[in-house]
Amino acid sequence: MRAGALCLTLTPSSVEEIFAADLSGVDAVEARLDYLKDPRDVSSVRWDALPVPVIATCRGRDRGGSFDGSAEEEIAILANAARNGAAYVDLDYRIARPVAGATVIASYHDFSGTPESLGTIMERVASAEAGVAKIATQVTSWTDNSRLLDLLRRDWKKPVIVLGMGDIGQVTRIAGPARGSFLTFAAPSVARAAAPGQPTVDEMLHVYRFRRIGASTKLLGILGMPVGHSQSPLIHNRAFEVAGVDFAYVKFPAPEIGDFMENARGIGIHGFSVTIPHKVAVTPFLDRLEPAASKVGAVNTVTLRDGLWVGDNTDVHGVRAALRTVGFDPAGKAIVILGRGG
Repeated sequence: MRAGALCLTLTPSSVEEIFAADLSGVDAVEARLDYLKDPRDVSSVRWDALPVPVIATCRGRDRGGSFDGSAEEEIAILANAARNGAAYVDLDYRIARPVAGATVIASYHDFSGTPESLGTIMERVASAEAGVAKIATQVTSWTDNSRLLDLLRRDWKKPVIVLGMGDIGQVTRIAGPARGSFLTFAAPSVARAAAPGQPTVDEMLHVYRFRRIGASTKLLGILGMPVGHSQSPLIHNRAFEVAGVDFAYVKFPAPEIGDFMENARGIGIHGFSVTIPHKVAVTPFLDRLEPAASKVGAVNTVTLRDGLWVGDNTDVHGVRAALRTVGFDPAGKAIVILGRGG
C-alpha cells in the first residue's frame, strides 16, 4: 500500500456488508470485525478476495471498540484474518505483537482529549512490535491540531499514522497524508462514520480533492463556528481546480478565535474566509486591515501577505458591483441594512 493512502472504514453487522461495499477510489479497507454480531464466526472468510488490501480490526471495549472478548481472543481473531489474507491487523500498542502474514499497526486512542505528552506517547507506540505506529486523539482546540501535526515533522523509524478525532481535528485527516501520515480513514457515509469528524470517501475525493494535496499545497479554509454545513469547500476547491492553482480549502471550526490564530501560521494556513461568530472578533489578531474592512468594522477574508495577516471585506466589493450591474445609484437615498453585527 502506498504512503498517504485513503482507507475506507467499515463498521458492518455482517460480512456481506463488507463485500458489498463500494471500494472505488480507495487504497484499502478497514474491516471493523468488532462490529459484527460475533467476530469469531468469520474464520473462513478470505479477505484477499477483496480488490484492495484489508486492515482487520477487532478492538475490545476497554480499548475503544465493541468486542466483548479478551485481548487474547482479539489477537486470535486477527491472526486468523491474517492467515486468510488480511494484509494488516490493528492492535492496541499495549498488546501489539508480530502476527504471521500481516503487518501490525500498533495503535493508541484517546477519546477524551489530546494528552500533553504526545511525543512520549508516540515514542512508546513506535517502539511496539509492529510495522506501523498509529495515534488518534480527540481534538478540542487548534493547539491540539498543531501538536498532532508536529509529530509528522519528526523522523520516525517506521511509518506513522496521525489522526485528530472530532470536527476541529478534521484538518489532520485531510492534510496529514501530504505531511507524512501513512494513511487516513474515511467513512462510506456521514451516518456510518466510525469516529467523530471522519469525512466520507466522497468528500475526500470530490470535495477536498485529496489526491491533489501535496507538500507544497497551500492550506486555506472557512473559519467559524459552526461550519459543518458550509458548501464553501466544494465551491472553492472546484474553482481552484479550474484555475490550476495548488490550494486546498477545508473547514476551520474554531470555538476560540485566539486559539486558532495562535496556531494557524504554524499549521501552514495561508488564508481563510471568516463567518459567524468571528467576523468582528478576528480583527484584533490581524496585522493590517484593508480600507473596506476598516470602514465597515468587520472582516470576511484574511490572507497571509509577506508574513502579515491582512483582513478584507469582500462583501463590500460584491455589493458595489451588484449595484453597478443593476444601475442603482445609492447617492442621496436612504438605505436600510438588516442584520446583526458584522
